[in-house]
Amino acid sequence: MAWVLAVLTLPAAAYAHYRLAEYTSGAAARWFTRIFLLVLGLGFGWAVSQRYYPTAGAWNQLWVFLSGFGVAHVPAACILLIKHIRRHS
Repeated sequence: MAWVLAVLTLPAAAYAHYRLAEYTSGAAARWFTRIFLLVLGLGFGWAVSQRYYPTAGAWNQLWVFLSGFGVAHVPAACILLIKHIRRHS
């Protein structure tokens, strides 16, 4: 069932990284934010997959990891979506 959450949240991660260029002022800030989000997503995905599914099969752990990675990006994606809507309305 973790694959459903991964399929729903991974587009949010892609959207967050796609919109970062539009709402960050410089290249250094953009790369810092991208690296921060990637490290946060990797850490959260790893922690969730190891804490809640340590003995599950490799495929289950992979889907849990990917869903945790995506979930970590959802707040940033929501903020960037709201900013995009405000800018274009």
